[in-house]
Amino acid sequence: MSNAFEKSINFGVGLLLYSREKVEELVEEMVGKGEVAKKDARQFASELTQRGEEQREELKKLIQNEVAEALE
Repeated sequence: MSNAFEKSINFGVGLLLYSREKVEELVEEMVGKGEVAKKDARQFASELTQRGEEQREELKKLIQNEVAEALE
C-alpha cells in the first residue's frame, strides 16, 4: 500500500477537483490493477478524500487572505 500511498501524494492539487465518487472509482481501479489491496481500499479512499478536504480548506484560506490583502 505504501507505493499507492506515495502515488496519492502526487495527486496534489488534483485531489481538490476529485469528488468522493471519483476517488472511489480511482481506488477501485487501483485495486483492479493490484496497486491497493482490496481490504485497504475503503481506508485508502477515505484518506484520499480527507486529504482533498484539507487541501480545499487550505486553498480557501489562501484565497481569502490574498483577496483581503488586495482589498487593503
